[in-house]
Amino acid sequence: MDAYFAAILDPPVLVTILVVALLAFFLGGAASGSGLPTEAEKADISTAMASLTAQQRMQVDAAIDANKKIEAIRIVRGATGLGLKQAKLAVDARIRERDLTDKA
Repeated sequence: MDAYFAAILDPPVLVTILVVALLAFFLGGAASGSGLPTEAEKADISTAMASLTAQQRMQVDAAIDANKKIEAIRIVRGATGLGLKQAKLAVDARIRERDLTDKA
């Protein structure tokens, strides 16, 4: 076991491990996406938001107006069945649609 730690603590090995870890971190983040919705997600979000009743839309808007973005996301998720990411994107889109500043 001591030989194992001695080998890992060797400076060239440490540098190699660090470089690989940094590459994995930055490339892994790029591969997972930029947080922007795909075309399929946009279509799903649009369809789901169109299915909201007027009362549900008013509840979402009231939560946004009260600066309760998480509450708005909860309402959208409950009413549409969207996932967390898609519901957040839907609420963000609603904020932009209403031309309000995103305060969260």
